[in-house]
Amino acid sequence: RCRKRNKMKTAIPCNNREISGAVLEGKVWNDVSELLADPKVFIKRIEEEENKRVDVEKLNEDQKDKEKELKSLGEELDQVAILFQKKIKYHGPGELEKEVQRITNVQIKLNDELNTIAAQLLNAEEKKQRLASAKNLAKKYSKSLDDLNFETKRTIIHDLVKSIQIDGEDIWI
Repeated sequence: RCRKRNKMKTAIPCNNREISGAVLEGKVWNDVSELLADPKVFIKRIEEEENKRVDVEKLNEDQKDKEKELKSLGEELDQVAILFQKKIKYHGPGELEKEVQRITNVQIKLNDELNTIAAQLLNAEEKKQRLASAKNLAKKYSKSLDDLNFETKRTIIHDLVKSIQIDGEDIWI
């Protein structure tokens, strides 16, 4: 929301041009109604999107492999400590530090990769839920779009519209 006219100290001023709420709401609702008016086409689009989704099984396999590798590195680090304590290995200048640093660097890299996989899995699940919700909405409301109240329209828009971008006179939903 633009806070151009808000005089509160916590308000962040906005330099964007003003757009009538009625114009914006009308444009958004027209686009959403168009999608829902023909549920077969809309559902087909959703199913095409579902087919493009991330390979969750592969991501789960990658995650398990990296977790095993991370566990193995922890065990390797323990082994390095044991060999050092028993004065079997890593007694030259900087040998122990180099080996610990090598293992730590690999652990950091694996943790970063695990974080990336976790984010991809969350995004895939969020997308899957959004598509399922859109599909259900299309089936539920396709016949009665003209009779919906404001709250129902708001719920539909909230579930279907991810973002609205405005560039000059163009509005993308």
